Amino acid sequence: MTDKSENNVNTVEEELRRFGETFEAIKDVPWAAKEYIAIHKRLNDGLKQLLEEENKLESCDKTEEEILEEKAALDKKYKDIESEAMQDEIDLLKRVIHEHEQMRAQMEEEKKALTEEYKDLLRDVTRRTREAEKLPAKVYPNDPCPCGSGKKYKKCCGKMV
Repeated sequence: MTDKSENNVNTVEEELRRFGETFEAIKDVPWAAKEYIAIHKRLNDGLKQLLEEENKLESCDKTEEEILEEKAALDKKYKDIESEAMQDEIDLLKRVIHEHEQMRAQMEEEKKALTEEYKDLLRDVTRRTREAEKLPAKVYPNDPCPCGSGKKYKKCCGKMV
């Protein structure tokens, strides 16, 4: 294997590893996963086109100097395509991080609201429990009336029953 092909294999392996790590980080965000795949499809299409151009270059009858100049131009195109894809990935990851931060903030607000609602319910239950503890379980006719009049129940509110 030549140095160039070994270098290409290492580059491909590194790209696949990086692709896997990034995709793992965004796979739970459907729109981001689709966009990430689209970025890599554009990168792949651009690299295929460059490879075709390089293959055509080797089969044409140009001087070695012209071929070297065109290979240098192709290398620059490769770097531009790769740089653009990396910038697209960075922008995508920034948007995903921003969305996660917004979701986290929203969840914190909801948590605070639920905590306050829980505290209000707990206060209400505690108040009702205390009120229920103050009242006797059953009012008998000779007990003081629960309305607070001071009369016996049978002579006050018990008459109405």
